Amino acid sequence: MKGKVLGVVVVLAVVFALVFSISGCKSNPASPANTATTVPTVAATATATATIVVPVYAQGFETSVGGFLPDTGVTNAISSAAISTTKAIEGTHSIALTFQMVGGAQAAYVDKTIGGTANWVGKTISMKVWVPAAALVSTTQYAFEITIQAGTGWATYNSWVNSGIVADSWNTLTYVVPSNVDTLVGIWSLGFNIQEAGGTDMAAAAVLYIDDVKVQ
Repeated sequence: MKGKVLGVVVVLAVVFALVFSISGCKSNPASPANTATTVPTVAATATATATIVVPVYAQGFETSVGGFLPDTGVTNAISSAAISTTKAIEGTHSIALTFQMVGGAQAAYVDKTIGGTANWVGKTISMKVWVPAAALVSTTQYAFEITIQAGTGWATYNSWVNSGIVADSWNTLTYVVPSNVDTLVGIWSLGFNIQEAGGTDMAAAAVLYIDDVKVQ
């Protein structure tokens, strides 16, 4: 009897020892890897400041013709100049130039007096011109130009545009004032001109518009 009891005790001791061994040797869960937190890199952005070029001269014809009048010193295919709201590319007004029939070579001039105090060498003169189809019916080639007069000899400097003018649309004319302009006295006048080789093709009452004249 004692032998059986002793056997039972031994068995129980072995069982308790195994249970203790298993529970005591239980491994701890693995610690997470020590990962460094990555902070996203934000690239520095520089805000570009647009360079604003202030024109040395600007005319939008919002309240008047700004001094632009038909040149009466030549035979002129422009009979009148007046501000108008019919066409405008800048603001609400432009200057309307009305054509008239004149004999021989056609020339349509409008200009304004600057006064001889402006030095525009290297500056860009620009103007928007709306050209009616009726002013382009000639079989000869037209030439459009920005003109300036300068210097003691009243020399005329111009930039002819012989192609690319689109009828019934706004066209942009530009002219960079050359370095050979006589600047001792300065710019005396600024104007716009159309010429064609001959005939009377510039239809009477056709209207051309000019807007947004700038020198900068």
